[in-house]
Amino acid sequence: ILHLAASTLEAQVEQVLARLLAEGGLRGAEQVKALVAPARPEVPELAQPEVDLSSYDALLVEQREVAS
Repeated sequence: ILHLAASTLEAQVEQVLARLLAEGGLRGAEQVKALVAPARPEVPELAQPEVDLSSYDALLVEQREVAS
């Protein structure tokens, strides 16, 4: 239960423990873990942007002309 409180929201674990103790229904750590378990966030699909480096290439060409 201590590890669960440290790795999630301590206040949420405290609320669940207080409720279970008040109801007399605390049977174990797994019960607390089931009630506190964080929802897994959905990872969005991101499109890769097109990168246009032609303006950078133009700077390199100008740099060579100045150096010559």
